[in-house]
Amino acid sequence: MFTRSLGQRIAQKSPFTRFVAFLMLELGVLTMLFYPAIMQQAALQWDATEIYLPWKNFITEQWRHGFLPLWNPYMSGGFPQHGDPGMWYGLSYFFAIWDEYNLQSLLYEYLFHLLLAATGVYWLLQTLRFSWLLSVSLAVAYSLNGFFLGNAQHLGWVIGFAWLPWLLLSFWAVLIGAESDSKPWLSAMLLGLVAHFQFVGGYLGVTAIALYCLLGCYAIWLWRKPSRHQWLSLRKQSFALVLAALFFVGLSLPALLSFWDLQAQITRSVPMSLSDTQYGYWPWQAISTMWWAEPSADMAGRLGADISLINVRWGAIMLVSVIVAIIFAVSKSRLPKTRRVLFLVVVGLFFLVLASGPQTPLHGWIIYQLPLLKLFRFPSLYRGLALFIFLVASAYAIEPWFGRNRYWGLGLSALIMIEVAYGAHRDIQNTVLVNIPAHEVNATLRLLSSKANSPGTTITHKLPRRMDVDTVQHLNQSVPFMNQNQGVYLKIWATDGYNPYQRVSQTGAVRKVALDSLGLIGLDGGGEWVKGGVQALGKYTESAQGMAFSGIKVNPGVKSLVLLQNPSRHWHLTSGGRELTWRNYQGQGIQMAVVDEFGLRYQPEYLCKSIFIVWKSIWLMLAVGLIINGIQHLRKARL
Repeated sequence: MFTRSLGQRIAQKSPFTRFVAFLMLELGVLTMLFYPAIMQQAALQWDATEIYLPWKNFITEQWRHGFLPLWNPYMSGGFPQHGDPGMWYGLSYFFAIWDEYNLQSLLYEYLFHLLLAATGVYWLLQTLRFSWLLSVSLAVAYSLNGFFLGNAQHLGWVIGFAWLPWLLLSFWAVLIGAESDSKPWLSAMLLGLVAHFQFVGGYLGVTAIALYCLLGCYAIWLWRKPSRHQWLSLRKQSFALVLAALFFVGLSLPALLSFWDLQAQITRSVPMSLSDTQYGYWPWQAISTMWWAEPSADMAGRLGADISLINVRWGAIMLVSVIVAIIFAVSKSRLPKTRRVLFLVVVGLFFLVLASGPQTPLHGWIIYQLPLLKLFRFPSLYRGLALFIFLVASAYAIEPWFGRNRYWGLGLSALIMIEVAYGAHRDIQNTVLVNIPAHEVNATLRLLSSKANSPGTTITHKLPRRMDVDTVQHLNQSVPFMNQNQGVYLKIWATDGYNPYQRVSQTGAVRKVALDSLGLIGLDGGGEWVKGGVQALGKYTESAQGMAFSGIKVNPGVKSLVLLQNPSRHWHLTSGGRELTWRNYQGQGIQMAVVDEFGLRYQPEYLCKSIFIVWKSIWLMLAVGLIINGIQHLRKARL
């Protein structure tokens, strides 16, 4: 009786109160499921800690010390970090405000995006006028589906699909606003902001898929509207969409310029072969995970697949409701909105077939007919979109049952959340968390951080170290549980590690140099490496924006110096206040004349002050506009 009256009271409250109640429920479920990790007794695993964590640790550390993280000297001989759109994802920096970015920061960023995903679905279903209880249940289910938990290690995938419902919501607001007398500024700002977060935060393959989703939704919108209404609203829609595009470009300006400049160096920036685009597919035999088969390592082994790419769990109750709705539709019973259920199920199955990659001819045909899609691997990505569409289909299928009476609604809602939470608990043990003492790893990272040189500090009588890190056992074990990109933590100019940019083959003399433990070396007149050529160094500083060396003393046989960082046309060399020329040393270093001091500044010309003035102005304009419009909206709302 208490539960029934509580549910009724919440449903009758203002939208703000109901939203707060939903947030409390979602946070409670996430806290319960991830309690061991929150208490630092478990942690995210695989790519999340080996790739995403070092990158985010590096960019946030540089930011905390006042440097724009443009160049990462600690991985694969150095690479342009600013070419990765994730460097411009401002939300990541909030998780390093009080401390260095560690395992807990990574966990909280992952949980934040699960909350974001749930919130987006909640508002989407409320906008579509579904009941509050159904919106809450399916929002929780979306944030805990098999895609988000199976691919927890791929944080970019999670972020991309967490923003997808928000992208659709803001796009919907633009279309609706064009049919009313309201000004399009607010909806255009929101669409531009969400599109920016989708682009810089998510995996670019998800961004490409999201773009096609918007095009598909717009095509459906135009098809359903009478022609006389189309032309009346088309001008306002076009204006709002252009405005949203301008906001997106302004907010993403440095990221877009960096990505455009460096796209030729990115390892997968050109159309790939069919076999490459079908790498990482979802095997259709894993469909059993949709009705409660456990997506375990044994199953993945039998299917010859990655355990991260097989899970399609989204809820047995929702699945049954969709099947029942289809049966009603086939039997020609007039159950409300069954045509929408059928349409959404067909679209969801289409994307599930795409996810199966080479197991059907559909993927190979579709991918090569459309721009952008042939640049990305992992067809399994499409199953995330399929699960989202299935969830919306289940909302239409379940809604009549929720409307029967209050007992049915409360009972179904409770069953959905219990079932989803149980399935999530099982999946978390398989593909999300590993039971390690995360507090010990965080303590190790904190200790290394305290011993290492902070960005921009002066280092005396010590040359930078350059060597293989991930393949040297004692260095590889310096940070427990992480075996890639150790150079970031150890402040060593590692020659190995994950790098999204083209690598130069280290052979012959270059390989010989790569084995040297110093980052600054000397060459004789014939261009051969002189062992011990650099005899002494007074001091040097390094940051993500440049390096400076002074007090250099060399062997008399040294005729030129080489700084072993990957050469880039954006390096500017100066000595004694004069700009010097330099040469590319076998794709491995920056060769210069012998000098006793020099400075290297990494500064792409397109990232100039004027660009950042425009960028900051757009952000300021957006913030002011959202605050003013938000206040006006709240005044009109019934809180």
